[in-house]
Amino acid sequence: MTVADVQTLVMDLHEKGLLITERAGQGISLLNSRRERRVKEWRQKLLNPMYLRLPGWDPDGTLARMEPYVGWFFRWWAVLPTFVFVLFAYLFSRRGSMNCIVGYRSSSSSLAGRI
Repeated sequence: MTVADVQTLVMDLHEKGLLITERAGQGISLLNSRRERRVKEWRQKLLNPMYLRLPGWDPDGTLARMEPYVGWFFRWWAVLPTFVFVLFAYLFSRRGSMNCIVGYRSSSSSLAGRI
């Protein structure tokens, strides 16, 4: 092992909080890194709705009871028409907005010609 390898290992262990020195100011550094890590964890939890955890509640029973009522939402014969509907809505909304812009420009140019 070279000196560079040892330095890299020591820096990596320090950044991960696995190595503590007796140098002054170490406590502030550890507190800041802990704060940053907690903020990062909360941000990830808030941005990921699938992460929702409720202690003491197992969702399997609830999902099993809901499946006969809403399970058909996820069958191919329900997903396919929904996908086609969303696709056509998107395409027609794009076409409609372009017509409004083109129509607005043409009407303004025709008004300029009338004045």
